[in-house]
Amino acid sequence: MTALKTDTLEARGRRLDDAAVAKGFVISKARSVKQHGRYIIVDQPVKMIRTSHNAAFPYSFSLEEAEAYLARQTDLTVVSHSGLTD
Repeated sequence: MTALKTDTLEARGRRLDDAAVAKGFVISKARSVKQHGRYIIVDQPVKMIRTSHNAAFPYSFSLEEAEAYLARQTDLTVVSHSGLTD
């Protein structure tokens, strides 16, 4: 039986940041108290904030939403710091 892999939020956040940089984006944590735990994705060349499909938070993403958004942007594979493909 294999053990389920559980990542800490910090590890997932680092991988998200690495994936964003590799795809030409910058990730930052939202600074508003109402958006605690959410991320802002900025397109680096034009410095445009990307919009999410979440009506309550149109300019920020949950961790899962940000991972999915970046996964759709290119065919690059996100590689964890341990060197194993996610």
